[in-house]
Amino acid sequence: MYDPTETPTSAFAPLSLAQYTQWFLTPHVATRLIQQDLDCSYETAWEEMAASKETGMNLQQIEDDDPAFEHIIQNTMREMLKERQYTKDKNLKVVMISCIRQC
Repeated sequence: MYDPTETPTSAFAPLSLAQYTQWFLTPHVATRLIQQDLDCSYETAWEEMAASKETGMNLQQIEDDDPAFEHIIQNTMREMLKERQYTKDKNLKVVMISCIRQC
C-alpha cells in the first residue's frame, strides 16, 4: 500500500486506534463491501454510503434511555479511564527510571 520507509506518518500518527478505526477503517471497509455488493466503482459506493446515512441511522437507532446501553457505556468509560491511568503511571515510571539512570 505504501512504503513505510519513504512515507511520512505525521498525517496519521496522532490518531489513536479508536479514532483510526472510526474515521478511516470502518468507512473504508463499508465502502468496499458496498462496492462489492453493487458491483460499482469505489466512488459510487462512497456516494451510496453517504446518501444512505440518514436511513442507516434511523434503522440502527440506539435509545439513549436504554438501561442496557447505559450500562455498556458506563463500563466502557470505566475501562478507558483505568487504561488511561495505567498508561500515565507506566509513562511516569519510565520517566522516573530514566531520570534516576541519568543522575
